[in-house]
Amino acid sequence: MVLIKGPALVAGVVEASKESRTPLEVTEPSELVTTQRKRSPAMAGAGLFTVKVEVTERVLAAARKAIAEAKADDWRTPYRAAAFCIENGVNLEEAATWVEKSITIKPGYYNLLSKAKLLAAKGKKAEAIDLAKKAIELGLAADPKADVVPAQKLMEDWK
Repeated sequence: MVLIKGPALVAGVVEASKESRTPLEVTEPSELVTTQRKRSPAMAGAGLFTVKVEVTERVLAAARKAIAEAKADDWRTPYRAAAFCIENGVNLEEAATWVEKSITIKPGYYNLLSKAKLLAAKGKKAEAIDLAKKAIELGLAADPKADVVPAQKLMEDWK
């Protein structure tokens, strides 16, 4: 186990709290972001060092907190949390509840397309295509119109 003490900025994603000075524990590489930095000129011959920080659990914890604190009409927060999970293939069961919450508040192109992606990932491609068609319809009716090309490409892939 390696401990990284003090504030650490890793790939612009996670920053350890400057106030807490809590060490960051490095665990299994499957859920870690890795970055390599050159050592200082004083350690010029030493090469690169690797910093790893568990990102997924931190993002999910922040997402759960943001959703719990969101206003009743905020469809974006649960949508963004679900989209993160879907795009990264993590926490898909909770992502399904978040995307449903977003759609219940305000159905739109982005949250419907996220649900379609989730359905496709579960092997329900016919349902995913039907939902993507509805998402495209809403996207074209929106002001301003959504860029529906990604949805169209996904539908072609799902056929």
